Amino acid sequence: FIELLFVFQSLWKDKSGYYYVYGFLAAVSVILLVTVAEVTVVTVYMQLCSEDHRWWWRSFLVGGGSAVWVFAYSVWYYIFKLQITGLASGVLFFVYSIMACFVYGLLTGTVGFLCAYAFVRRIYR
Repeated sequence: FIELLFVFQSLWKDKSGYYYVYGFLAAVSVILLVTVAEVTVVTVYMQLCSEDHRWWWRSFLVGGGSAVWVFAYSVWYYIFKLQITGLASGVLFFVYSIMACFVYGLLTGTVGFLCAYAFVRRIYR
């Protein structure tokens, strides 16, 4: 969430509009994707151990579920960190946040599904 704070400050508070910490963002993104893959594989393994074979959508939702937390963080950021007044500015902030969280959820959900798919194919080979 510290990196998310830096990204939000760069997008919404900083007047220059530049983000300078791309290397750290890349490292955090790799850690995020590895964590999503591991959590999804463990969740699918536990589901398969309980003899529930319907793992497809659950693997996607486990991976993409972190988008809900990112959206909750954006609501917190709007309430406590931004001093935005006016309906149009608030709507613009939340529309952009929803679109970004949707793309983020698709990305992490796809990573989770693909890792779970590779895992299931490997253990049942």
